[in-house]
Amino acid sequence: MIGLAKYIINRRPVCKHVLIYLLMKGRGVFIAIFLLLIVGVKSRSQDVVITEVSNQAITADEWVELLVITDDVDMRNWSIRDYSLSGNAQVAVTFNNNLFWSHMRAGTIIVLKNRNFNPSCNSVADDFSTTDGYIHVGLDDPTYFGGGTADLLNCNGNTTMSFASTIPQDIVELLDASGNHVHAFGFRGEDVAFTTSIPAPKFRTGVATGIVNGFVGGISNVVSITDFNSTGNYTSIPGLVGTKGLAQDATTKNFWRNTRQPLMTSQTIIPTIIGNSINLSWAAATDPFPADGLTGYIILRQNIDPAILPFVDPVDGTTYVNNSILGFATIIAHVAHSGPVPITTYTDNNIACGINYYYKIYAYRFVADHQNPNSFSFERGRAYNETNFVQTGQVALPVPTLFNLTGGGSYCTGGSGVIINLSGSQTGVNYQLILNGVTMVGLPVPGTGAPITFGLQTVAGSYTVMATYISTNCTATMSGSSIITVNPMITPTFNPGAPICSGGILAALPTSSTNIPSITGIWSPALNNTATTTYTFTPASGQCAATTTLTITVNPTVTPTFNPVAPICSGGILAALPTSSTNIPAITGTWSPALNNTTTTTYTFTPDAGQCASTTTLTITVNPNVTPTFNPVATICSGGIIAALPTSSTNIPAITGTWSPALNNTATTTYTFTPSAGQCATTTTLTITVNSNITPTFNSIA
Repeated sequence: MIGLAKYIINRRPVCKHVLIYLLMKGRGVFIAIFLLLIVGVKSRSQDVVITEVSNQAITADEWVELLVITDDVDMRNWSIRDYSLSGNAQVAVTFNNNLFWSHMRAGTIIVLKNRNFNPSCNSVADDFSTTDGYIHVGLDDPTYFGGGTADLLNCNGNTTMSFASTIPQDIVELLDASGNHVHAFGFRGEDVAFTTSIPAPKFRTGVATGIVNGFVGGISNVVSITDFNSTGNYTSIPGLVGTKGLAQDATTKNFWRNTRQPLMTSQTIIPTIIGNSINLSWAAATDPFPADGLTGYIILRQNIDPAILPFVDPVDGTTYVNNSILGFATIIAHVAHSGPVPITTYTDNNIACGINYYYKIYAYRFVADHQNPNSFSFERGRAYNETNFVQTGQVALPVPTLFNLTGGGSYCTGGSGVIINLSGSQTGVNYQLILNGVTMVGLPVPGTGAPITFGLQTVAGSYTVMATYISTNCTATMSGSSIITVNPMITPTFNPGAPICSGGILAALPTSSTNIPSITGIWSPALNNTATTTYTFTPASGQCAATTTLTITVNPTVTPTFNPVAPICSGGILAALPTSSTNIPAITGTWSPALNNTTTTTYTFTPDAGQCASTTTLTITVNPNVTPTFNPVATICSGGIIAALPTSSTNIPAITGTWSPALNNTATTTYTFTPSAGQCATTTTLTITVNSNITPTFNSIA
């Protein structure tokens, strides 16, 4: 029972929801309603219609053309028949219970050749494949049909499906497996009363000059299914072929095309970025039998906004190969249903980062026409639904947002380096610092959504930053670059400071060096003019300069030394004083006042300029000349004894010397005392009176 219900659901879509409800309510209710549905099957919808009939003088040249309207029709055990001149139905030809007929897809064109199995009967090559939506088969082929009367040897025999050749009356009727009327096609001005006895849906030409021998007649100007249930438009074409397998006119072509195209009732698509690919997932086209693989999708991709340059639709009847160009788009894939579940996903791996892509997916049915691939009119071969499709908006593998590189600059050798920063960042993005476009510096820094830093960098060169999305590997070079220059340390130079004498004037040290450009800074410690001091120059910040020192020698003041000058006697010879001291090195200078050999004088020595020496003095003693004193010598008589004169005076200290001339005891003599050298003494004299011996005289004695 359930299986039968499913059959009705598939064949009677309008009943589907009712049956599901009844199945849930219970078996009793289902059986009651099911009986009503069985009755309703008698007025079956137009699952298949008869579109064209060929009426020829020779039965072997006659054929009937069908068009499947409903998708996935099971035509097993269906039948087709025509009517006799008297209006009686002929023996029907039955579609065999062959899986070939079990899944007829909407839009399939079926040409039934009344006689084709005998090769001598103007046979046309049969086409037994359903994949292109076109079937050409003989009604006398026992593999596909049974019943009826077949005269395999006599192509002109009076057999089943042999249309009336002269009487303006005939009709072809299609019945389903239960014998229910599906559709009928009346031609050659068939009897109106007879026609009224055949239930709808049906088509009748309504004119007596319809399709006679040697004519092909088909329903034309078809806009909707109702045009197959009328006394409507048709076209009668003389000859054997007519438009067999093709629509009668442009309007009918469009109806055929729409019938052949798969439906996409839900035009939804979800593009998802997965890694460095774009995954497309869309709502499936209606496909009651996906296992045959006839329904699929052609996927177009372009990087131009369709609002500016729209997609170009694929053309029915044409198949395309992947990687070919259609309009401004590339056909990147064909995805076909296979198995019980439709395939409605595709992953595009051949994409570039930062490019805006737009996708459009058309559902199609059938393969290229087997008889004339890609060259038939567009109602044959592959059929695309260019009306109901799925289309994405802009999809792109995002590239990292550009932020500005900041920092950099110069620093001095031996310094801590220079900081490099990025003005912003994104989460999910890694930022790699790169030196000179080649060397990766450190590990990537994860984005935080805020500015980030790469810390202090010490190597000279040009730094850039490459940002990489972790999920897609899409990269972008951040804006700008940071240049780091490592300046050498310069030693400031200064003119040497001239030594000074202790206590001398010490000029302020220069605050700018003699380098070009000069280096500025300060000195320490404070100037000291009393002792030799090493001063340290500390450069001002921002200059790549090392500290340096400058020593200023403060020479001590030296007292010139001289050999003492021996005292002289007043009026003695006084040698010029030496102008160079006995110091080593000697100190030169001048003496003042002028030499004086008559009095003791202190002379001042003034050193020449440029010598760290103090003045000094030298006193030259000028002793007064002393007159030696002696005790007088008593007068002696001539010839008397004269004692040797003393060689030392009575002065204190005594003055030594010699007397001259030699003592003379015969005459009064003045002796000169000449002091020994080195004694400030004058000569002196001493007279020794020598009295003559007097002869005593006496007065005569008288």
